[in-house]
Amino acid sequence: MEVYGSRKSVKVQYDTPYIRHLPTKLYIQETEGEAFRETVLRPTYTDPYTLELIYMHDVIVSGGILKTTPEDAREDLVLFRMIMEALQR
Repeated sequence: MEVYGSRKSVKVQYDTPYIRHLPTKLYIQETEGEAFRETVLRPTYTDPYTLELIYMHDVIVSGGILKTTPEDAREDLVLFRMIMEALQR
């Protein structure tokens, strides 16, 4: 998935969904004036699902607040339904 802005683009790349624990790479390309910079971030070899579970455990144990609310999850389901309906047409 890639998002383009006027001076910056950000791309998330999954090398393959079939091999667990491969790092997800984040590519950032940005232009400031005449300078161009490309950054590649590969924060961990742990798969995102495991990271989410670790984060959720930490929030529950410490009494913190989750980044995604139940309302966010509901909106995701509405969006998924809209996508499925559009694909059926």
